[in-house]
Amino acid sequence: IVDESGALVPLTELYVHHWVLYQSDPTRQYMYPNGGMCANLANIFGIGSELYHVEYEYDAPFAIISRAAHVWTANLHFIRTTHVPQDDVQACIECHCPSSDPPLSPLGGIMCCPDQAMCWGMENSTLQDTKNYYLEYTIGYENITDAVVPLTVFSLDVTATHTDDCMLEYQVPSMAAGDYFTLRSRSDIPNDWGIVFVEEHLHIGGVNFSLDHYRGGQHLGTICAGEPIYGTGGNIPGNETGYLVDMPTCKFKTPYQVQAGDQLELTAVYDGRTLPGGHPYHEGVMGLVILSAVANISAAQACSELIHVYCGTPPYPSASSCTACVSAFTAPLHEAGCTPAMIQKECNQTAGGGGVPVPPQVANMSLHVVSNATGSLVNLTGPANSWFAFAIHANSSLMDGAVAFVYTAGDQGIPVVQLRLLANHAPGSVVQAKYPATITQLPGGIAQVILFASSDLEFEHALRRMNLSSQSSLHVADSDPSLGSTCFLFAQGKGTLQLGYHGAARGTTCFYYPA
Repeated sequence: IVDESGALVPLTELYVHHWVLYQSDPTRQYMYPNGGMCANLANIFGIGSELYHVEYEYDAPFAIISRAAHVWTANLHFIRTTHVPQDDVQACIECHCPSSDPPLSPLGGIMCCPDQAMCWGMENSTLQDTKNYYLEYTIGYENITDAVVPLTVFSLDVTATHTDDCMLEYQVPSMAAGDYFTLRSRSDIPNDWGIVFVEEHLHIGGVNFSLDHYRGGQHLGTICAGEPIYGTGGNIPGNETGYLVDMPTCKFKTPYQVQAGDQLELTAVYDGRTLPGGHPYHEGVMGLVILSAVANISAAQACSELIHVYCGTPPYPSASSCTACVSAFTAPLHEAGCTPAMIQKECNQTAGGGGVPVPPQVANMSLHVVSNATGSLVNLTGPANSWFAFAIHANSSLMDGAVAFVYTAGDQGIPVVQLRLLANHAPGSVVQAKYPATITQLPGGIAQVILFASSDLEFEHALRRMNLSSQSSLHVADSDPSLGSTCFLFAQGKGTLQLGYHGAARGTTCFYYPA
């Protein structure tokens, strides 16, 4: 991180909670994610405060592939602590929440330090002291040749209980000297990987992190284990006293082989280490693994890509036109391992007849919206054991101000649909706690929600800008101010309703048309 003069900035002035770089493909309507497993952590590069010491460098012939159509974007979370009292700095950079109840029930996280918020310890300040900061980075690249072996980036989280239900942040209660707080989880691997690079991520208080390999319950070895390095150099950038400044990475010249069906176990250990003036509990900490691997694509992905070769890419004019095309290539698709369920899921990505293509970041969701003169009939499905939601926004892909329908457990544990007005990376306000809807539990753990959005809803005003029963005026494009747009926002997660990118899997599908 540098300032206007190009001088390096220490963490004691500007704490880097995270910096992450994403790769998207505007021709596919939605962000082009990494390979999983955490759908809400779809970055290709990026981590946190250890940025001065992390290099993403892969031995030939391995490389991250970026094609001409791809667009790179960044999510930067910097916390300026220049004027924060020293006793409040740790609470500030751990995103302390007002409802936190330490020492045994601390609570912090990204939801409590949103963009442009004042840091804890400065929440009542009227100070106006603006300063510009910049993320500076160097990219090495070469042209793609047949010799290059593409890498896929995967993200794993120690908070996950079912591989992909990544909460990303968790809380560590106060501990006496010599005590440790350990969190452990296992992730199921869906396809064969050849791992060449592993990056582990902890926050202040982290003691060690390990990634272990299991097959059939048998421990096959430790893939990567490391201890964070804490600074001792005062305010020297990259060596700030008390701050976590480095987390060694693991590289493999010969890829470490993991097979489909194996498990990777993550173990994160924290203690009561503090910053000067801090406290022996921790809020909003993390235990993440970002790894790069040569990966065989899953059967479902292989099926989708083969359908794209034969029948084009979504959105399809209609589900029936897609299935009609597919029927002409039954033999090669069957030989490639395509199942009827895979084909149906692919063909459901259609703008014709009210179908809205669902982005890959959310699992087992579908959405059909058909409008008439009085409103819109909505048919939404998602995992019955999770909360899930979709929202709509005219001329914006942002959450803030979008109108959402949310399937969630009500006060009595009985599923209900809420109508909400979303806030910035937050659930926002409840407009109607029990919106009229028919909820049906379908086979396979799927919940179906059917509701009618009347024409007096702001939701309906956005829909009026496009005709979902016809695709003639719609096309997929990069953002263009000369075009109008209607964006559909999707989210799902387990436990407490959180619509931020921590604790939820999210994705967006936008349609563009003449304004």
